Amino acid sequence: MSGVGTDLPLESGLTDKATAVDPYIDRQVLAQQTARQEEQRRALASFVRGWGAAGGTSS
Repeated sequence: MSGVGTDLPLESGLTDKATAVDPYIDRQVLAQQTARQEEQRRALASFVRGWGAAGGTSS
């Protein structure tokens, strides 16, 4: 097969870096992952805000 490891066109007209089909994205899973990430960001932000309110100082 010509073009392997290069940007030279293959017999099909595609380059070796092109894909024959678009990747499948499961939008339900993506939405769940995004919601979980947002939940984690909120929890981390709350933790960091509470860190300064603990009253401790470093010297």
